[in-house]
Amino acid sequence: MKKTVLSISAFILVLIITAFSFSSCGSSKSYDTVDNGYSGKNYGFSTGNGVSDEEYAEEETRAYDDDNSNSSRSKSGLNIEDAQTRKIIRNASLEVETKEFDKFIAEIEKAVNSAKGYIESSQIYGNSYYYCDGNRSATMKFRIPAEDLDAFLEKIGDMGNVKAKSVSATDITANYTDIQARIDSLEAERKALLAILEKADKISDIIQVQDKITSVNADLDSYKRSIKNYDSLIAYSQVTVDISEVERVSSAGSKLSFMQELRERFSDNLYNIGQGLRNFAIWFISSIPYILIFGAVAAVAIIIIKKIIRKKKAKKSAKRKESEQKDSE
Repeated sequence: MKKTVLSISAFILVLIITAFSFSSCGSSKSYDTVDNGYSGKNYGFSTGNGVSDEEYAEEETRAYDDDNSNSSRSKSGLNIEDAQTRKIIRNASLEVETKEFDKFIAEIEKAVNSAKGYIESSQIYGNSYYYCDGNRSATMKFRIPAEDLDAFLEKIGDMGNVKAKSVSATDITANYTDIQARIDSLEAERKALLAILEKADKISDIIQVQDKITSVNADLDSYKRSIKNYDSLIAYSQVTVDISEVERVSSAGSKLSFMQELRERFSDNLYNIGQGLRNFAIWFISSIPYILIFGAVAAVAIIIIKKIIRKKKAKKSAKRKESEQKDSE
């Protein structure tokens, strides 16, 4: 009897603890690809009357030469080996700790404005009432002028404890130069087509040339968008900052000696134990109303189970007595 009641009580207690572990802890988190493909279309054609392939090629070559002779900049002749003309995309990511979360957020936003950058996205976690860990965190992405990137990263280091930092530089000079060369070629081709259009005197020729001009314009727009996107990525570096609110800032800087590391780890473990006991006490005390309710339900269930067990025992006892009387007779 006692073993059965104890088993049932233990089972109900496990159910209570499991229910609390799922109901009392929850969190609500409030959280450039450039197409360098080239279709390689052949825009040479013969109208069959008035404009030949040779004349078209001659017009295109003349237009391309005129562009290069009249332009003060070398579009397709970027010197890849010249450091001044290299196209570099620089990005950075950091992990930062801070004891003053709100102040750090305000300071980093101010630093972004001072650098004439802008916030690309901002996500802050840990504001939910049921969030188990009282500390908050955030992930913020900024766009900072490339020439101010290093100064901006230094400012962040002064505002909080930087746990991790990475800076990447991607050289896209070859792709950029290739796209620009294709733009130059297409623009020369468009000029040639426009010159041919002026000479065309048949409706069929005019329609054919206009179709080619439309196709060339579509390719030009696509390549120019790619260049514009590249220019934006080069001019503005992306900075991703993961921010953690902490009560104790982890050690940074030079390597610790054996005793220093031992002392620090011992202190951290004591702190973690204290925080664990504190969190358990907060959870237990705040959950007393639920514990009382589940306890009352468990008590009622135990009483009912006891009654059922007693009835079963009484029936067994009555049957046993009846059988004994029959045997005695």
